[in-house]
Amino acid sequence: MVGFDIVTSSDIYQQTLGKRHIFIAIDGFHFSWVGQGIGVEGKIKYYEPEWIKQYTPRWWGNSASCSWDQYQNKGCIPVGNIFGNIILARERDMWEVCRIMSSDDGKRKYKEWTMNKAAVHFDVPIPTHGFSFGLLPGPAEVELTPATYSKYNASEFVYFYHTRNFESAAGSTKFRHAPVTNIPANGTSEAQTYNLSSVGFGIDNPVEWNHKYSHSKFCLVIRGDNPGSRALLRAVRVGCIPVIVSDLYPRYAPSYKSTLHISEYAILINETEFLSNPWGELHRVYSSLTEMDIKRKIHAIALAQRVVFPDHPDSLFVPAFLREAWLSIPESDRVVGCGSGCTFMGQ
Repeated sequence: MVGFDIVTSSDIYQQTLGKRHIFIAIDGFHFSWVGQGIGVEGKIKYYEPEWIKQYTPRWWGNSASCSWDQYQNKGCIPVGNIFGNIILARERDMWEVCRIMSSDDGKRKYKEWTMNKAAVHFDVPIPTHGFSFGLLPGPAEVELTPATYSKYNASEFVYFYHTRNFESAAGSTKFRHAPVTNIPANGTSEAQTYNLSSVGFGIDNPVEWNHKYSHSKFCLVIRGDNPGSRALLRAVRVGCIPVIVSDLYPRYAPSYKSTLHISEYAILINETEFLSNPWGELHRVYSSLTEMDIKRKIHAIALAQRVVFPDHPDSLFVPAFLREAWLSIPESDRVVGCGSGCTFMGQ
């Protein structure tokens, strides 16, 4: 059996120094290259106490910054790097994003994410291994509501979506405003679906917002300043079927991808098709699902609730979290049946 210590970046350096076992760092603020010219060494010296400065050269050698190619080849991370023992748990899959943005196809296909404020390709992780637990909603936002077929049938609204009435980065405004500004013509089937939904530019009354949100069959999750949104797991939390309009989302911020598959508990709509006919696509989704389709989605959402949320009465959070950490380690580096004296990851 392998033990995992869960720590945050505020104490990771002191606890890791001289030890051989694996850590999971939930807060990844100190564990990213944030673009050319911004040195991690400088960040460590600024944020950490005096004692750590004497060790910095042995960690980073002569380089305070690191390109993706250098990072891949470990050209700027010496063998003695203490961060080699860290498994970094983040709200997004930084490693997959870097793989996408370092490829010619990724740069071309997702070039909008390299512009404006959404420079996701600069967020290069220092630890070589880790996983995404997803973009979690705030703990006080919505109550956990079990996902059931009876809850789906009793929900009075088809879709729920309320957004900000201002610009989003990376060209996302057109996606976010599309369901609100492209109202279907009266007398159409799309208009009927629209009229049964709660859609607009915000609800000022929090009680009304919460009621409509938790009493909707489908909750829209649309790309914003980055490819992800807290609306996805917020929808899962209230037992609402998420409908995602963000082509990069499944790779950007999957939740426990070794256990959960986003296509099983959510519905994905292609961005281009959504823009061409927002309510045509939304009506198609709503009207085409069979009873069996809906029950499968709800069953998958019920499992996701148990995996993602530790406050679920039958939570699987702990075993799922540790399983994800274990599977993020290459097979050649996995060690079973020893304590903190073991050597991990080539050390």
